[in-house]
Amino acid sequence: MPCFPINRDRFRAEKNTLSHKSLYTVRILTLLLLCATLNASAQTITDTEAVEYDPTQNRYLISNGGSILQQASGSDAFEFFGEEDADYGMEVIGNKLYTISGGFQQSIKVHDLNTEALLGQTTISGSNFLNGMASDPENNRIWITDFGTNSIYELDVTDDQNLMATEVVTNTQCTPNGITYDEVNNRLCYVCWSGGEVRSVDLADYSTAELINTGLSQIDGIDHDEDGNFYISSWSPTRITVLNNNFTMQETVTSTGLDNPADISYAVATDTLAIANSGDNTITYLYLGDPVGIDEVDDFTSPKIYPNPVSGRSFVQFELAKASDCVVRITNMQGQTVAELLNDHLPVGKHKVLFAGHQLEAGAYLLETEIDGKSSVQRVIVG
Repeated sequence: MPCFPINRDRFRAEKNTLSHKSLYTVRILTLLLLCATLNASAQTITDTEAVEYDPTQNRYLISNGGSILQQASGSDAFEFFGEEDADYGMEVIGNKLYTISGGFQQSIKVHDLNTEALLGQTTISGSNFLNGMASDPENNRIWITDFGTNSIYELDVTDDQNLMATEVVTNTQCTPNGITYDEVNNRLCYVCWSGGEVRSVDLADYSTAELINTGLSQIDGIDHDEDGNFYISSWSPTRITVLNNNFTMQETVTSTGLDNPADISYAVATDTLAIANSGDNTITYLYLGDPVGIDEVDDFTSPKIYPNPVSGRSFVQFELAKASDCVVRITNMQGQTVAELLNDHLPVGKHKVLFAGHQLEAGAYLLETEIDGKSSVQRVIVG
């Protein structure tokens, strides 16, 4: 299986303040260790930037640098998918998977989801750093952001053996990262790595416009659900931000399980958002169904938990009427803290705090919340 020593070096060189030389050295040494132990860690994520839901087999496909992994929905186990590589964006259209592959020598590859065979591939002349992908299955087209040239390409995927690319946006007005197709409004929505913007492309004339400046930094991924809610991932602060169709700030999601959250993928079938954490090579799953039970308490709604008994996919949800200092922790029945889920100053709005990343033994615990000096305690069960 091939190893690609530069598939993330370039991204990291753009995204961090380390010198190019020192970063390159660190990545090369890391890669050599990974290649040496590849067989021993064959089913462990080692280098991920993207995750994509496959509804045909209810599974997630994960870019893993020199390989592609698959994980059945609800499972903790990973298996290899095919024999090809994937580095950044991924898209599923029908029974096919499209990937950005190959480090500096990037290509777009198409795979059969049933046989896992490579069906075709192409390179895009003039491209520099292909990154995010979005798709329009009805019209057999995919859009790809170029992090290096600040442009967007449209790829006709009607014929696997003759994939045709056209540059449709020559200046995105920022460094484009994740991208999603909003069919209802006939537009593309993409995020800017710096500057905090979420921008749109009008597919009638390919003009671009700002939708909102979030004030966030290092925005990486974007996707949307069937209700018109948009989700974006950012590194600074580390969180998922939820916006409505008019791009008004609505909700934030924080978790110690998030670490440089990159590409994200919403699954309609399970109402779940999958998040690829490029910082620690994990996948966080956020169930977006509505929790039950709610009590109004002064300037915030007292936290609610879903589901309870608690698992790694559970979360705490509350809403703030004003910006507040917030602490959420889990204690044992003797009052000893076993996990601190949150300790931060949060803005007005709805908030979710994930349990992801915390391994608790089965039993009864207490969820303690301190919001703007007000405390609440709830009993939780870890199954």
